[in-house]
Amino acid sequence: ISILPFHNPVRLAEQAAMVDVLSGGRLDLGVGRGSQPREFSGFQARPSESRARLKEGLEIIDRLLSGETVTYSGEYYSCNDAVLYPGPVQRPRPPIWVAGTSLETYTYAGENGYLVMASAGFTGPDVFNEKFGLWEKAIKERGGDTSNLPRSLLHHLHVCEEGEDAEARYEQILEAEGWYLGHRAGVNSVELAEGESEHLKRNWSYKLDMREIIEGGGVIGQAEKVIEDVRRLRDEYGVNNIMVGPWRGPDSKDVVRSLELFAREVMPALQD
Repeated sequence: ISILPFHNPVRLAEQAAMVDVLSGGRLDLGVGRGSQPREFSGFQARPSESRARLKEGLEIIDRLLSGETVTYSGEYYSCNDAVLYPGPVQRPRPPIWVAGTSLETYTYAGENGYLVMASAGFTGPDVFNEKFGLWEKAIKERGGDTSNLPRSLLHHLHVCEEGEDAEARYEQILEAEGWYLGHRAGVNSVELAEGESEHLKRNWSYKLDMREIIEGGGVIGQAEKVIEDVRRLRDEYGVNNIMVGPWRGPDSKDVVRSLELFAREVMPALQD
């Protein structure tokens, strides 16, 4: 995710177009408005401005990637006769995905023709169905087609080999994820300007039981268990696209082996 409040949108659009050219038209551009206090502190950015900066920046990026010559004067960004050369390969432009947690973000994305990213959460499928529902409602209201939309969810998983001790792997991941969230909480213990903290979605997940986080946000087990879990996401959430996120804890070789097992044993079973 490119955090738009930390970028010049003209430069980011130029970088995105170049990646699309170099990849032969394979770019999917993901954007968000940010949530980490430390990052806002480091960039000397104001969380209270993040939503407005996202909207202004994304309007410029959208128009540039769509081939327009853009003159724009907003509260935070401006440009004069900006144009991309070379432009992106994909037409009318590369897909733009907005990552978000708030209900307002899903409505905004639907109103403006953007795709949405969600992460497997700790609150259950009802919340995600509500978010996707708001997105689809906004698309319909602008005359868009919702019959074949990608309902995309980031889901953490580890596929165990035959004979692998899934419980031991669970405990390893439990320890590593707990360390990571604790570390991130410490990193984000920074002072922001008065009133700014309330504009961030704070890292409330730090306060949850780690087992609740793991069981709510992913799966660890043999291929059959992973298949069952992904089918649950399809049936309860309406998810039809899974963004696979490896858990923290396993070393790189184990992660690669898990991904290979996912491709070889899980994906074919999901073609139904």
